[in-house]
Amino acid sequence: MTQLPEALAATWGPGAASCEGEVIGSQARTKGINLVHAPTVTIVRVPQWSRTFESLGEDAYLTGLMASAEVDGIQGSGTMVKHYAVYAPETYRNTAVDNATVGDKTLQEIYLRAWDQTVDRAQPASIMCSYATVNGTAACQNAALIRGHLDGTLHFPGFVGSDYYATHSTVPSVEAGLDQEQPLAAYLGPALVTAPIEFGDLHSAHIRRAALS
Repeated sequence: MTQLPEALAATWGPGAASCEGEVIGSQARTKGINLVHAPTVTIVRVPQWSRTFESLGEDAYLTGLMASAEVDGIQGSGTMVKHYAVYAPETYRNTAVDNATVGDKTLQEIYLRAWDQTVDRAQPASIMCSYATVNGTAACQNAALIRGHLDGTLHFPGFVGSDYYATHSTVPSVEAGLDQEQPLAAYLGPALVTAPIEFGDLHSAHIRRAALS
């Protein structure tokens, strides 16, 4: 089993990716782990990105091909595919300064294409939203990305969880489609319980949808 996803991608072999996924999934189940935070579907467009080594490279089609095969192999244990979406520079990660201004054509043809393939082919159990701010909105409260694209366009059946400490709000995050906050419950714990419901800031339908994801 390769320790370098880029090397795995260089094989252009979905069978190899599926085999690796099976090993990861079986090892996880043996240890009692029911959710694997992998694979990384981030498209590499900034070579200096410090996590390039854990990605499947810069090609959107190849990333989707290999990621969907790996997810298929892991799936018996459950996967949380990451990092959705447009996550690359880390100089100011998890802040509004790390804002990726991306046109719709670039977003659809490069950044989201691999996600489209992975969701369509492998139906991952869950997806992790990223530290990035995309077109002015944090990824984990980005309604266009989560509620619009994942839920509306792809009909993604799983749940969306945040990267660690990537949740920045209660009402906007839940309304955008975030279902789970990691690793603590600073925004989706007691703050969610006390948030105004129905006639206030948060409609109860959004909470029910998150609970059923």
